[in-house]
Amino acid sequence: CSSDLEKYDQAEAVLRKAEALAPGNELVSRRLGAVFLQQGRYNEAIAELQDSLKIKSNAGTYLTLGATYFYQHRFKEAAAALETAIDLDSTRYYYWGNLGIYYKWTPGEEAKSAPALQKAIELAERQLVVTPKDYDIRADLAEYRARRGDKLGALAEIGRIPEAEQQARASRLALA
Repeated sequence: CSSDLEKYDQAEAVLRKAEALAPGNELVSRRLGAVFLQQGRYNEAIAELQDSLKIKSNAGTYLTLGATYFYQHRFKEAAAALETAIDLDSTRYYYWGNLGIYYKWTPGEEAKSAPALQKAIELAERQLVVTPKDYDIRADLAEYRARRGDKLGALAEIGRIPEAEQQARASRLALA
């Protein structure tokens, strides 16, 4: 959508101004990397994210770096980035979920996919105890269950998401 592209262009312009005012700012580099990822400017995203990591190690930055590598089909590097993210913060279910997805695509690491997805499911279910109406978590659970071959579990998760909330999550639900 062109309005999304315009928003990313505006975000880049603001971040470039911030970069000029505070060179070497880890947060600015991290945010620029995320903007570039959304724009499909993967090499620029990687450069910014690596600059950010040189200043401060951050699990979220490794998550974004992993996604960037994944979109470039650099699966081994994507998995390594998520492993580092998990070393820094093992409590985020979606870190484990992404790692499970990346392992599935990484030659020689496929057997690690199911255990990582199972860990994602366990952590997501714990999160639902606190936020039972978080339909994004339910959509993620449906995807993870589907990726593990649990069709009935995936469909059950979809059934827990009100129809009005399903469209916004269609890309994840379609897999299930």
